[in-house]
Amino acid sequence: MNNKVIMVVDDEADTLTLLEATLKQHGFVVMKAQSAGLALHLVQSLTPNLFVVDVTIPGMDGIQLTRKLRANPSTAKTPVIVFSAQNTTRDQRDALDAGANAFLPKTTLLRSLVPEVLSLLNQSNGRRSQAHS
Repeated sequence: MNNKVIMVVDDEADTLTLLEATLKQHGFVVMKAQSAGLALHLVQSLTPNLFVVDVTIPGMDGIQLTRKLRANPSTAKTPVIVFSAQNTTRDQRDALDAGANAFLPKTTLLRSLVPEVLSLLNQSNGRRSQAHS
C-alpha cells in the first residue's frame, strides 16, 4: 500500500464513489468532498498528496478552487487534476491557467486518471528529493 492520500472533489455522489473505488484499487487513500468549501475546510487538518477536482461544482467552481489551492502555502505545490464533462478548450485553458497540473475530459477519466495520478506523484516526489539533496 502506498498510503498516498488523494482528495476527490465532485458534487455527484456516483462519480465520487466510482473514482474512490478506482483509486482504492491502486492502493490510494481517498478523501471525498462534495463542494469546494468542504475541500478547503478538510485541507486545514490534512493536506492530501494530490487533488482531483471537477470543474462544475456548486458555489465555488473547480477553477476557483484550484486558484485557492495554489494561493494556500500548504497546498501551493500539491498536484491538481481538473476534469470536466464539458471538455471545452476554454475549461482546459482556464484550469491550466489557474494552476492545474492536468486536465482530463470526463469521458476518458476512468482510463486516464490512475496513469496521470502516478505520473504527477512521481514528478512531485522527484522535486521533493531534489530539494533535499
